[in-house]
Amino acid sequence: MVAYNAVVGAHQDVVNTILPEAYTAVYGTGLLTQDIDINQAGFSKVHFDVTKAPTVNFTALGVPACVKTLVKTFFKTPSDQLTDFPPLDPCDKTTVIDGALDAVSSINFDITLPVVNLVLSFSDVTKQPMPVVASLTLTAVVTVDAGTSNLDVQALNGVVTTGDTGLDLLINSAIVPFLRDYINANFLSAIHIPILNFAGVSLSVPGKSHLAHIIRWKHMLIPQIVVQIVDNFLLVFVALGSTPPDLPDPTTGWPTDGVFVSTDATLISTIANTAIQNATSSLPHTSFSEGPFTGDLGVSLSNLTVNILDDGSVGGSIGAAADCNVTFHTPWPLPNFSFGPTINGSIGISAKPSVVSNEVTISDLGVTNLSLNISWGGIPDWVSALINGLLGPLEDYIINTVIAPLIRDALSPIVIPVYNIQPIPVTIGGLVLNIALNNVSTEQLPVAGDTLLVAHGMPSIT
Repeated sequence: MVAYNAVVGAHQDVVNTILPEAYTAVYGTGLLTQDIDINQAGFSKVHFDVTKAPTVNFTALGVPACVKTLVKTFFKTPSDQLTDFPPLDPCDKTTVIDGALDAVSSINFDITLPVVNLVLSFSDVTKQPMPVVASLTLTAVVTVDAGTSNLDVQALNGVVTTGDTGLDLLINSAIVPFLRDYINANFLSAIHIPILNFAGVSLSVPGKSHLAHIIRWKHMLIPQIVVQIVDNFLLVFVALGSTPPDLPDPTTGWPTDGVFVSTDATLISTIANTAIQNATSSLPHTSFSEGPFTGDLGVSLSNLTVNILDDGSVGGSIGAAADCNVTFHTPWPLPNFSFGPTINGSIGISAKPSVVSNEVTISDLGVTNLSLNISWGGIPDWVSALINGLLGPLEDYIINTVIAPLIRDALSPIVIPVYNIQPIPVTIGGLVLNIALNNVSTEQLPVAGDTLLVAHGMPSIT
């Protein structure tokens, strides 16, 4: 079994297909061509004009130098953010720093603005403004907001390239921090991607480092690893319960043809059990009459386990139990005899995943086989002598004629909602961009000895 229960992700090529749409829409707001006051290092202001759509590069870059310095400085200087924690001795401090840097090492990526026209205005008004054509690459980090569990993105630093090394050094030290802060405030801070709600099931955020929870910088939480940037993918892992599991081998072959959501059989079983329990909690008692026997019974279902099949459908089994009241009507003048058989076992089921209005559901539940055992209870010898030859046909009748249709009728109308892929609104400069998935479909994906149910679709912006 994999050590997580769901993963949401996208290949960088998928994200890069929608960035031109976003760029075109946002450019009309005027936010991509602005003046920023500098008033330092001999510059009064910079005018910038982003003339080409950005791209992302989902390749883990290790720990940027600026972050290494930030984290190490954080623990060297007194901070009121550490007052809730016991003092750290030098050995523990090293452990925390190493763990925190390890945690952040695979959650950063590059955002490149390939063409940015800059006009540098000098504090000395006798100097003519300097036009510069540059590219700007921002190193951004993906974090999880501790309060909302939304994914947030912020740029940590940036590098301008103009082709002139001396000019690059000057712009990177004096101008780029202002550009970075502007982009964070006006663009990246508007991005809040919610982790999916899996039909109300409680999910935790997996990761390999708990230590980085204590590191905060400018209100940005550097969390345990809940996100991986690896092999051109942005991946977000979630798990049942509260224990963060380990993350998978990074060589897993995730889908490249859209944004995807993968769920394992354990998560689907947990969601399905709640739906089935609600739908079958009040199954009616059923009366029956067969030969010299009359009776009634009630069936209960529990403990569904599912597996995801190679064709993308769902199979599994569900526990079943029934309590019966049976009366054997004897010939006169013998007295009638009542007894209480019990039935226990499991029922094989089949089901199909489907997507309707971007909601992934499990439906078309059917019964594939019955594996039920009946215990007749205490029957006196004189009654047993009369009915021994009748119990086999009665068992077949109860299981196949009474119980099987009852269970089929109870399961067939059930629709199990697994999750709903809602459009994500992003508001930039008063413009609302809705990121939605189109033509969502499902299939199976083998991962590390397990099989996941994957829903994927191509994103678009409206």
